[in-house]
Amino acid sequence: MRIEAVGINHVELSRRAGGADTFPTILGYDAARRREDRGERVLVTGTRGTYAELVAAKEENVFAIPDSLDTGAAAAIGVPYKTAWWARVDMGGLKKGDTLLVQGAATATGTGVRRHRLLARGEGVRDVTGRQARQGACARRPGTGVR
Repeated sequence: MRIEAVGINHVELSRRAGGADTFPTILGYDAARRREDRGERVLVTGTRGTYAELVAAKEENVFAIPDSLDTGAAAAIGVPYKTAWWARVDMGGLKKGDTLLVQGAATATGTGVRRHRLLARGEGVRDVTGRQARQGACARRPGTGVR
């Protein structure tokens, strides 16, 4: 798959700051790419080295990008949204009637947590956020369920 855009996550910042475990290293866990075999736009996530020009990835880490989503935005959602799903659904086990406090609601992962309410397993969960006034507009974006 050929690179079109990359996501920059906390793990890349940490590795750039001296936390890389092997050298030389190619950074990256998320990227929007074009499949060489089919020509379709895809998000590659959970795969080391996505900053490289070309990368091979397991099919389970490759997701089609809908036409309605910008390539740059697609590259930015992999790790934050997977982390949000893991915290809210896999580990959190939230169910209808539960209330969830979202700390850092204006961050990429916070946005992912709040947007999961739109997915089947997020139905009926009430989100509340702790935020400063200047962050309120970001946290109250349409579709997030935050008022």
